[in-house]
Amino acid sequence: MLLEVPTTHEGILKAAIAAYEHHVHLDRSGFPHIEHDQHLVSRIVAVADCYESLTTPRSFRETPYSSTDAFALLFSKAGTLFDPLLLKVFVNALGTYPAGTVVRLSTGEVAIVTAGPSDAQYVDRPRVRVVQMADGTLPPDSSIDLAARLEDGSFPLSIEGVLPAHEIFPTVGGYVSAL
Repeated sequence: MLLEVPTTHEGILKAAIAAYEHHVHLDRSGFPHIEHDQHLVSRIVAVADCYESLTTPRSFRETPYSSTDAFALLFSKAGTLFDPLLLKVFVNALGTYPAGTVVRLSTGEVAIVTAGPSDAQYVDRPRVRVVQMADGTLPPDSSIDLAARLEDGSFPLSIEGVLPAHEIFPTVGGYVSAL
């Protein structure tokens, strides 16, 4: 279908190649079988497609993987299914905790990731908004940059774990409005 677009240009051709090749793995397993090297765009789409598949509810898996679990699975397949360098670029682009990830902080509060880290050196320290205090009450609107340091150079807060969004937000509307 992509090749039938009347205004064929380089972007459409790359999209067609990626659509055809993105299930070919780095070690050439997967499908379809190709004799040539997989196109760079196809390798990029393969990483993004697998991540999206893992982190989205599916008919065969009610609970999606957390971003950290999905990254761990992707990295376990680095060098065989996925290009290791592209995986690293992908994680650096999204951050270890992509926007929308619900996390528990070291102080017990529940927060939602609103943006990537302010300092690219700390991919595991995004900007968050507290959505629930440690005692379960609603907080004042407070945004926190987890990459911010104290005068002694230490970090006052850190992420202790990822929580399923449905455990904190009973409705999709509540989740979306927290973003």
